Amino acid sequence: MKYQFPFIELIVKEKLSPAEKQLWYDLVETVGPPSIVSSTEIFIDSKPRMLTHVHRTHNGKTHYVVVLCRDLQEHEAGSIAAAWSKTWTTNKNFIINFSQLTRMKHQVKEKYDNKLKEIVETAAKQHHTAWMKSKVKAGWNFGIRLDQKNKLHPMIMPWENLSEKYQKQEFELILSLFETLNNLGLRIAEK
Repeated sequence: MKYQFPFIELIVKEKLSPAEKQLWYDLVETVGPPSIVSSTEIFIDSKPRMLTHVHRTHNGKTHYVVVLCRDLQEHEAGSIAAAWSKTWTTNKNFIINFSQLTRMKHQVKEKYDNKLKEIVETAAKQHHTAWMKSKVKAGWNFGIRLDQKNKLHPMIMPWENLSEKYQKQEFELILSLFETLNNLGLRIAEK
């Protein structure tokens, strides 16, 4: 199950008794880092409620979810799991999941940034190549200095041979287009 808040959840096949449920919630609060338990607003029957924990049944298993103020480190979640294993003797079959939203958001942003850079670089190369072909078609050639009378231009060369400064200018030009699309609430999606 997906949640929009940091959490730790206990998943079991058999529902916990009220005492076991309370034991789980208390254990997270006492074994977890200080002040880790938080609350979140959840809509139940179209009415907002502030909850620190919730339980739901999904695919034949019951999920006992505790709302946290931040993602747990692996060792913190491991401590809670170990304490639960020692405390809960009724049935040893359980799963503990915990959120890693911060890490996931960072990974998604990194993947997005890398993909955006790849797209912008490709578009900048294609833009330069199209510009160069149109110039050549119009009778222009490479020249060390810009000479409009003799139709010479220092940028009429393959992308790879361009100076880093010019490549960066092209990159930033294309990037500004993507930023404009983003500011307009538009996005480009993969086919």
